[in-house]
Amino acid sequence: MKYWDMFLGMVSRPRDFVFNEGRYVTLLDVVIYVAILGAIIGFINGIFGSAALAMFGMKSGTGPVLGLIWGAIGAVLGIFIGGLIIYVILLIVGAGGVDLTKVFVASGLSYTGNIASIIPIIGGIIALIWELYLLYLALIGVADVPPDKSRLVIIILVVLSLLLFLIAIIVMGAAMSAAMSGM
Repeated sequence: MKYWDMFLGMVSRPRDFVFNEGRYVTLLDVVIYVAILGAIIGFINGIFGSAALAMFGMKSGTGPVLGLIWGAIGAVLGIFIGGLIIYVILLIVGAGGVDLTKVFVASGLSYTGNIASIIPIIGGIIALIWELYLLYLALIGVADVPPDKSRLVIIILVVLSLLLFLIAIIVMGAAMSAAMSGM
């Protein structure tokens, strides 16, 4: 399967793609696809990051290059780490018997939503919402997870993300408070 076709399918007709062609995507296909997509996103964000630094008089000639490399590595690691987390949640919600490889493929296909992260300021939230929607579809269409279990996985992922965000804010607040009080 061509990676451009995977991208176009997930962007322009995700439901149709996931329930038809998505079933035939292999783990190797999705790893290569995610590495390419991660490299492109990392490169573009590296350009924006270097430009932002330049506005403040700082120089960074390596932003796009490092973004390209770390974007690819991070994206591939992310689908495996995220896939394992999703798999554990699936086991907890009673969707046992799901093939872990298919969960990795579903996680990789949902990574397509991250292309929106190249949009300055609001891209991150758009990417998050889009990726969750694509994950919902991919879990049903690729990993054969029942729709109600797929919805439950998404809800649990959102709650866990909000809890981690809240914990991070509390820890940063405590660290700033300790630093300001001279401890």
